Amino acid sequence: YSRNGCRNRRLARSGRGQRTARCSLKSVCNASLSRRWTNILNLFVVVMIVLNFYTSNIRQVIWVYRETSGIFHETRYITAVSATINLVLSLLFGYIWGMTGIVAATVIARMVYAWWKEPMILYSKLFGESAGKYYFSYIKQVCLCIFSCIVTYTICHLFPKENVTAHFIWSILVCIVIPNVILYVCYFKEPEFDYMWKRLKVNRLFKE
Repeated sequence: YSRNGCRNRRLARSGRGQRTARCSLKSVCNASLSRRWTNILNLFVVVMIVLNFYTSNIRQVIWVYRETSGIFHETRYITAVSATINLVLSLLFGYIWGMTGIVAATVIARMVYAWWKEPMILYSKLFGESAGKYYFSYIKQVCLCIFSCIVTYTICHLFPKENVTAHFIWSILVCIVIPNVILYVCYFKEPEFDYMWKRLKVNRLFKE
């Protein structure tokens, strides 16, 4: 592999790690808060909104590399296909389930085609290799996010619910601490973590 290719892939994985942290935190926070706001949004709607946020932001690094490398001709039909699938599913699911169905249709349309096709073209044209490592990393990130949500959700409900305010504060603290501890344990030995840590040190030095 070329030096630039390795560096690009390292930065891409680093970006996905950052988004996993943000999405995991957002997911568990929304899941917890939705129990207090059931008169506004039920839990399933919140989960669909979080999934929409996650599946959209997890692909931002791919979009950046596509735009900076100028690979537009090869990916020109991906948006059109995804938009068509989204429109059809939104009409169908929206009629059946309302707002929840529309959000779910967006997530499904994005995952059915765009999430795997775009990286395959990018890796093939830009890096000259298979996107298998990206797919494996992506699946690992999703599994880690799900695990983090389950653990955090479970710990949040260990606190008695009689005192709503205390339970709310407890849930916020758990949602802030637990996902980040899990991510630290899983990534502190990874080169991406070392890279981001060095970047933080440099930024702090410039601020001082």
